[in-house]
Formats: sequence, structure tokens, C-alpha cells
Amino acid sequence: RRFAWLTGKMLMPPRWSLGYSGSTMTYTEAPDAQAQLLGFINRCSAENVPVSSFQLSSGYSSTESGKRHVFTCDRATIPEPQVLARAFTDADIRLAANIKPVLLTDHPAYKKLRADGAFILNPSASEPEVSPFWDAYGSHLDFTNRLTIQWWIDSIRQHLHGMGIDCTWNDNNEYALDNEESLCHSFGSTPVPIKLMRPLMSMLMCKASFIAQKENIARERPWLISRCGMPGMGRYVQTWSGDNFTEWKTLRYNLRMGLGLCLSGCFNIGHDIGGFAGPPPSAELLVRWVQNGIFHPRFTMHSWNSDGSVTMPWLHPSHTALVVEAMHLRCAIIPYLYQVMRRASEAYEPPLRPTFLDHEDDPQTWEQSDDFLLGPSLLVANVVDEGARWREVYLPQNGVGWWHVESLLEERSGSWYGGGQTIRLEAPLERIPLLVAAGAMLPVDLPGDIDAGMRSLLVFPPPVREGESEGEFTYEWTEDDGLSSAPDAPRVTFRCALTHQDGGLRLSIEVDTPPSAWRPPFASLRVIHRGVSQPLRIEARCLGMPD
Repeated sequence: RRFAWLTGKMLMPPRWSLGYSGSTMTYTEAPDAQAQLLGFINRCSAENVPVSSFQLSSGYSSTESGKRHVFTCDRATIPEPQVLARAFTDADIRLAANIKPVLLTDHPAYKKLRADGAFILNPSASEPEVSPFWDAYGSHLDFTNRLTIQWWIDSIRQHLHGMGIDCTWNDNNEYALDNEESLCHSFGSTPVPIKLMRPLMSMLMCKASFIAQKENIARERPWLISRCGMPGMGRYVQTWSGDNFTEWKTLRYNLRMGLGLCLSGCFNIGHDIGGFAGPPPSAELLVRWVQNGIFHPRFTMHSWNSDGSVTMPWLHPSHTALVVEAMHLRCAIIPYLYQVMRRASEAYEPPLRPTFLDHEDDPQTWEQSDDFLLGPSLLVANVVDEGARWREVYLPQNGVGWWHVESLLEERSGSWYGGGQTIRLEAPLERIPLLVAAGAMLPVDLPGDIDAGMRSLLVFPPPVREGESEGEFTYEWTEDDGLSSAPDAPRVTFRCALTHQDGGLRLSIEVDTPPSAWRPPFASLRVIHRGVSQPLRIEARCLGMPD
């Protein structure tokens, strides 16, 4: 937490960015790219796939020779980019366009930017350093030069925002130049070799994109993605673990990479679900990968399969229903995940955490495993082995035990287990082994809640055995419009306290409302207590709401 505080507060993401984000290189590389992209919208609707955004791969900027020219659009494959962007907007799907910090030597703007000194320079001459890039040669933009920064901001405004695209995907920004002694402008001071500036250069590129988006949508939180960065990159962007390969071991090691990132203060992260490169995932692998990905802040499928297929929820028709079911579970837990991300932003707490982070006094939690916590309450024990239909899970010693839930979406009880033991859970392909800490409360959107103007609060009381008395369990969460960037934007805070009282349960809910007329996107709160048959008494009081 101290390291995350030192390197910079994570940008609170807009709520919509926690939904499914589609992507593939295949669509934008196709000769009929616009038709392929529009087809994605229609297919999601037909398959009941909830989708919030789409990441537009760099193929949209290809020239006739196949070269990538940043801030251009291939009118041969996307003849009407404004029409395309409008179709996504009308479907309530945000577009993020892939942009790269390199101009190929035949880019229309190259000569002018070279004359302006906007590129990183070769140390032996006052000419730009030229390195291989995407099957051609180009020069890297120097974001320690204010002229370069302004050109980048102006280009995003003119070529992306002008097209109707609000978000950016900052890609291929590793700054892997052939000559590591190439010199950076260093904001007009003594030039510095790129080998000493590389992490900062990626960060400054992201910052420039961030500034452009803030200027375009001043009242909204920007959403940006970056392939590279340094500690503190979360101030501006979401990131992922890069181009992964489609195989079972990638699923396991991506999971551990994500935990490492979160322990390093990089919180808004995820992976390419199903694998980016190689063969398409098998039906089983895709289902298990989606079941894992729904618990990560970044929930994206992105692929460039060797056989020309596209990794989408409907890749395997026989298993599409299982994939879509997991995606709807993701939608259901977004209210909880949104609070986890708020804690990451405001309290520097990792959203994904190894079990030892919250239970460091339990030696067993330090043993290597594939279990992790989403926030402090939800223990996820994904299946990451081919053919496995059961899962051993170690339950950290937390003093109150854990509830096993076969489904968060259905109103039914589960089984309680004491902490400090290893249990064996059945894990058929349609089930994700999940446990919830006793005493936890989870805000969720169960099926039908949104249409009914309702929010559900799942309560998991610890069982009380004769002669025992449990303490008080508290939970606080905050609702806002999910979009506003102003620090004083209205919000409503719910403070909950759960206690055992007179053989039953007492839940006290205090609602702290703002002086403005703004209200949460639900009119009523439904409380569901799981696992125990004790009666539940609810006491609610609203502060600042005379009615």
C-alpha cells in the first residue's frame, strides 16, 4: 500500500469499463473489416452476450502495402469510419483505437516531425534513430519533447475524437530501439540515452493520451489501455500481461502474473482470455479461461489465432451457453467489483490478492497455489488443469469460516467450512469453485434486479453454535453515477453492521445521501441472507433524506 501510494493513485475506472471488452486482430485485418466489426455487434445481441467496449486493433490503420500508419484509417476496408463508430455508440459499446508511438519513414507526417525534432535522435547525428517496426522501419516519438506531446494530443483529437472514438489503446510502446544510446530531448535539458528513459517514455505517452481524452470528455473518467508502463501507470491506464500463447499453462501463469502485478501496485489489470497467439482454445480451455477472467478488472478476449479463427464467446457453439453464463455472472458481481476497485483507488488495496495478504499469520497460505481473493471476501479457486472436475482448496484461518456457494446467481444456501483446512470441491465444467468469508456482505445485481430497479445485498452470516457469540461484521460501499470525474460528484454511502442478537440476526443499514437530488440507479435494496435459517431483523436509516 505504501508503494502504491508513493507511485501514484490508481485512476478510478468508469463502471462501464468493468464489462466485457471484445477485441481481435482478425476483424480489422479483414478486407471487409467494417462489415466484420458491425457483425460483432449483431452477434453479441443474438447470443445474449453482454458487452461494454471493443478494442480496435491496429489493422484499421493499415495502408495498401499493409504498413501501420498511426492516426490514419484504411478507407478500403473501413470506408465509413464515422458510421462504424456511430453504430458502436448506438449499441452502447465504447471503442478504443489502437495507437502506436512510431511513425514509419513513409508516414505522411514523418518529414514535418523530423524537421521539428519530434523523434528520438541517433547519438551520432541530429537525425532520428530508425529501427524495425511492424515489418518496416520507423522512428520513435519523443515524449520528453513538448512539441511531440502537443502533436500527439492534437492527433488524437482530430483523427480519433473527430471520428467518434473516445478511448485509446496505447500499444507497442516498449521503446525497443536498435541503438540504446539514442538520445531523448529530456524537456530541453541535457539529452539522455533512451536506455535510461525507457519506462518513463511509455508513461509519458500514456499521460499525453490521458490529457487528450480528459479534454474531450472533461466530465467523464477516461479509459485508456497500455501494453507497457512503469510503477504508477495506473494513474492513467489499464494494462494487461501482453501477447500470451494459447495453452493450459498460460492460464495458470497469467493468474500468478496478475497477482504479482497487484502486489506491485499495478491494480487495473487482466489478460487476453483464451490466449492471443497460437491455435484456438479448446472448448474446455475457453470455458475455464472465461471463468477465471470474470474475476479480473480487465475482462477481454483478444486473439490472432494461427488458423484464422477468432476467439469469441461463440467460438464453440456447443459450449457458448456456459461461456455466456459466466459472462452474466461477471455482470452480477460488478457492484462488488466496483467497490473493490474503489478501495484500490482510495486505500491502495490490491483488488486481486494471494490468500496470504489477508491471512499472513496462517503459514499454509504462503504455500504456492492457484487460489486468490477478489477483495477481502471472495475466494476464487478456478480450475486451471485440463480435464479436472474437482478442486482441492485450502481455506485460510480467518476465525469465522467460509461459505461454499455453488452459484451466486441463485437464491439457495451453501455449505459452511471452518478455516485452516483443505477441502475438496466438485468442479464440473459449468461450476466455478467459489467461497465467501463468513460475515461478508456482497452487493450484486441478480437476474432481474436492474429491470426491477433493485440492488441485492448477499449476506453470509457465520453460524453460531450453542454457547458461542460472534462479534460484529461491517461493510461499507459507495454508489455514484459510475462516470463522473469530479472529486465532489454526488455519491451515496451504505454502511452495514451485522450482529447476532436474541437467537437471530440483526442487520443495521445506514444510508448517507448527498444534499443533491441525485440517487443511486436502484430504488430498493433487497437483502438475502445465505446459509443460515436464523431470522433476520433489518434496521435502516437514511441520513440527509427527509422522505
